[in-house]
Amino acid sequence: MDLDYQQKYLKYKKKYLDLKYKEYSGGGWLDFLKSKKTIALNAVTDDGYNLYKLKDFQNDRDVVLAAVQQNGFALKYASEELKKDREIVLAAVRQNGYALEYASELKKDREIVLAAVRQNGYALEYASEHLKADRMIVLVAIKNNNMDALKYIPINLRKEVKQKAIELQNEKRRRDILSPYMN
Repeated sequence: MDLDYQQKYLKYKKKYLDLKYKEYSGGGWLDFLKSKKTIALNAVTDDGYNLYKLKDFQNDRDVVLAAVQQNGFALKYASEELKKDREIVLAAVRQNGYALEYASELKKDREIVLAAVRQNGYALEYASEHLKADRMIVLVAIKNNNMDALKYIPINLRKEVKQKAIELQNEKRRRDILSPYMN
Protein backbone atom coordinates (compact mmCIF):
# COMPACT_ATOMS: atom_id res chain seq x y z
CA MET A 1 0.00 0.00 0.00
CA ASP A 2 1.48 3.36 -0.93
CA LEU A 3 1.94 6.12 1.65
CA ASP A 4 -0.51 8.55 0.02
CA TYR A 5 -3.27 5.93 0.06
CA GLN A 6 -2.57 5.10 3.71
CA GLN A 7 -2.75 8.77 4.68
CA LYS A 8 -6.10 9.19 2.91
CA TYR A 9 -7.45 6.07 4.54
CA LEU A 10 -6.34 7.26 7.99
CA LYS A 11 -7.93 10.65 7.35
CA TYR A 12 -11.28 9.01 6.55
CA LYS A 13 -10.93 6.67 9.51
CA LYS A 14 -10.25 9.62 11.82
CA LYS A 15 -13.31 11.48 10.51
CA TYR A 16 -15.39 8.36 11.05
CA LEU A 17 -14.17 7.92 14.63
CA ASP A 18 -14.63 11.62 15.40
CA LEU A 19 -18.22 11.41 14.19
CA LYS A 20 -18.88 8.15 15.97
CA TYR A 21 -18.09 9.56 19.38
CA LYS A 22 -19.37 13.08 18.83
CA GLU A 23 -22.46 14.11 20.78
CA TYR A 24 -25.21 15.27 18.45
CA SER A 25 -27.57 18.01 19.47
CA GLY A 26 -31.15 17.16 18.54
CA GLY A 27 -30.47 14.81 15.60
CA GLY A 28 -29.00 11.86 17.40
CA TRP A 29 -28.57 8.60 15.51
CA LEU A 30 -30.05 9.86 12.21
CA ASP A 31 -27.45 12.64 11.98
CA PHE A 32 -24.73 10.14 12.74
CA LEU A 33 -25.89 7.84 9.92
CA LYS A 34 -26.10 10.74 7.45
CA SER A 35 -22.55 11.79 8.38
CA LYS A 36 -21.29 8.22 8.01
CA LYS A 37 -22.82 8.03 4.52
CA THR A 38 -21.17 11.34 3.58
CA ILE A 39 -17.80 9.92 4.59
CA ALA A 40 -18.49 6.77 2.56
CA LEU A 41 -19.45 8.86 -0.49
CA ASN A 42 -16.27 10.92 -0.14
CA ALA A 43 -14.18 7.78 0.14
CA VAL A 44 -15.60 6.13 -3.00
CA THR A 45 -15.57 9.38 -4.96
CA ASP A 46 -11.87 9.63 -4.21
CA ASP A 47 -11.27 5.97 -5.13
CA GLY A 48 -14.17 3.70 -6.06
CA TYR A 49 -12.22 0.67 -4.95
CA ASN A 50 -12.66 1.87 -1.34
CA LEU A 51 -16.07 0.20 -1.55
CA TYR A 52 -14.43 -3.10 -0.59
CA LYS A 53 -13.72 -1.68 2.89
CA LEU A 54 -17.17 -0.16 3.33
CA LYS A 55 -19.18 -3.31 4.01
CA ASP A 56 -22.07 -1.31 5.52
CA PHE A 57 -22.54 0.53 2.21
CA GLN A 58 -22.18 -2.24 -0.36
CA ASN A 59 -25.97 -2.32 -0.60
CA ASP A 60 -26.38 1.48 -0.62
CA ARG A 61 -27.34 2.49 -4.15
CA ASP A 62 -25.91 6.04 -3.95
CA VAL A 63 -22.56 4.91 -2.58
CA VAL A 64 -22.21 2.03 -5.05
CA LEU A 65 -23.15 4.23 -8.01
CA ALA A 66 -20.54 6.81 -7.00
CA ALA A 67 -17.97 4.02 -6.58
CA VAL A 68 -18.53 2.43 -10.01
CA GLN A 69 -18.51 5.79 -11.74
CA GLN A 70 -15.03 6.35 -10.35
CA ASN A 71 -13.82 2.75 -10.81
CA GLY A 72 -15.95 0.21 -12.68
CA PHE A 73 -14.26 -2.68 -10.89
CA ALA A 74 -15.91 -1.55 -7.66
CA LEU A 75 -18.94 -3.46 -8.96
CA LYS A 76 -17.18 -6.54 -7.63
CA TYR A 77 -17.93 -5.37 -4.06
CA ALA A 78 -21.54 -4.31 -4.62
CA SER A 79 -24.29 -6.43 -3.13
CA GLU A 80 -25.82 -9.12 -5.34
CA GLU A 81 -28.97 -7.02 -5.52
CA LEU A 82 -27.10 -4.00 -6.91
CA LYS A 83 -25.17 -6.16 -9.39
CA LYS A 84 -28.58 -6.63 -11.00
CA ASP A 85 -29.32 -2.87 -11.08
CA ARG A 86 -29.18 -1.80 -14.72
CA GLU A 87 -28.10 1.81 -14.07
CA ILE A 88 -25.28 0.77 -11.76
CA VAL A 89 -23.98 -1.92 -14.09
CA LEU A 90 -24.18 0.40 -17.09
CA ALA A 91 -22.17 3.06 -15.23
CA ALA A 92 -19.60 0.43 -14.24
CA VAL A 93 -19.05 -0.97 -17.75
CA ARG A 94 -18.89 2.50 -19.27
CA GLN A 95 -16.07 3.29 -16.87
CA ASN A 96 -14.36 -0.08 -17.37
CA GLY A 97 -15.67 -2.71 -19.78
CA TYR A 98 -14.13 -5.52 -17.76
CA ALA A 99 -16.64 -4.77 -14.97
CA LEU A 100 -19.03 -6.89 -17.05
CA GLU A 101 -17.46 -9.85 -15.27
CA TYR A 102 -19.39 -8.89 -12.10
CA ALA A 103 -22.66 -7.94 -13.81
CA SER A 104 -24.74 -10.91 -12.67
CA GLU A 105 -27.58 -11.69 -15.10
CA LEU A 106 -27.11 -8.39 -16.95
CA LYS A 107 -24.40 -10.10 -19.01
CA LYS A 108 -27.39 -11.03 -21.18
CA ASP A 109 -28.45 -7.40 -21.70
CA ARG A 110 -27.47 -6.27 -25.21
CA GLU A 111 -27.12 -2.57 -24.34
CA ILE A 112 -24.89 -3.29 -21.36
CA VAL A 113 -22.66 -5.69 -23.28
CA LEU A 114 -22.43 -3.22 -26.17
CA ALA A 115 -21.36 -0.45 -23.76
CA ALA A 116 -18.78 -2.79 -22.23
CA VAL A 117 -17.19 -3.79 -25.56
CA ARG A 118 -17.21 -0.17 -26.73
CA GLN A 119 -15.11 0.66 -23.69
CA ASN A 120 -12.93 -2.44 -24.05
CA GLY A 121 -13.35 -5.12 -26.70
CA TYR A 122 -11.95 -7.79 -24.43
CA ALA A 123 -15.08 -7.46 -22.26
CA LEU A 124 -16.71 -9.75 -24.83
CA GLU A 125 -15.20 -12.58 -22.78
CA TYR A 126 -17.82 -11.99 -20.06
CA ALA A 127 -20.88 -11.61 -22.30
CA SER A 128 -23.53 -14.30 -22.44
CA GLU A 129 -23.01 -16.97 -25.10
CA HIS A 130 -25.97 -15.60 -27.03
CA LEU A 131 -24.45 -12.11 -27.23
CA LYS A 132 -21.02 -13.45 -28.14
CA ALA A 133 -22.74 -14.53 -31.36
CA ASP A 134 -24.28 -11.08 -31.99
CA ARG A 135 -22.52 -9.75 -35.11
CA MET A 136 -22.77 -6.08 -34.16
CA ILE A 137 -21.36 -6.64 -30.68
CA VAL A 138 -18.55 -8.77 -32.07
CA LEU A 139 -17.64 -6.18 -34.70
CA VAL A 140 -17.56 -3.40 -32.10
CA ALA A 141 -15.31 -5.56 -29.90
CA ILE A 142 -12.97 -6.30 -32.80
CA LYS A 143 -12.92 -2.67 -33.86
CA ASN A 144 -11.68 -1.77 -30.36
CA ASN A 145 -9.14 -4.59 -30.02
CA ASN A 146 -8.29 -5.67 -33.55
CA MET A 147 -8.62 -9.41 -33.99
CA ASP A 148 -7.93 -10.44 -30.39
CA ALA A 149 -11.61 -10.55 -29.44
CA LEU A 150 -12.19 -13.35 -31.98
CA LYS A 151 -11.17 -15.95 -29.42
CA TYR A 152 -14.36 -15.23 -27.46
CA ILE A 153 -16.88 -15.81 -30.25
CA PRO A 154 -18.39 -19.09 -31.48
CA ILE A 155 -16.25 -20.95 -34.02
CA ASN A 156 -18.98 -20.96 -36.67
CA LEU A 157 -19.01 -17.14 -36.66
CA ARG A 158 -15.25 -16.58 -36.64
CA LYS A 159 -14.61 -16.93 -40.37
CA GLU A 160 -17.36 -14.48 -41.33
CA VAL A 161 -16.38 -11.96 -38.68
CA LYS A 162 -12.68 -12.32 -39.45
CA GLN A 163 -13.37 -11.43 -43.10
CA LYS A 164 -15.44 -8.39 -42.08
CA ALA A 165 -12.73 -7.32 -39.63
CA ILE A 166 -10.08 -7.52 -42.35
CA GLU A 167 -12.27 -5.35 -44.57
CA LEU A 168 -12.62 -2.81 -41.75
CA GLN A 169 -8.86 -2.80 -41.13
CA ASN A 170 -8.17 -2.33 -44.86
CA GLU A 171 -10.66 0.53 -45.00
CA LYS A 172 -8.98 2.17 -42.00
CA ARG A 173 -5.56 1.80 -43.63
CA ARG A 174 -6.88 3.38 -46.84
CA ARG A 175 -8.31 6.31 -44.86
CA ASP A 176 -5.03 6.72 -42.97
CA ILE A 177 -3.05 6.77 -46.20
CA LEU A 178 -5.42 9.12 -48.01
CA SER A 179 -6.30 11.48 -45.15
CA PRO A 180 -3.34 13.87 -45.70
CA TYR A 181 -4.52 14.34 -49.29
CA MET A 182 -8.20 14.81 -48.49
CA ASN A 183 -7.90 18.31 -46.96
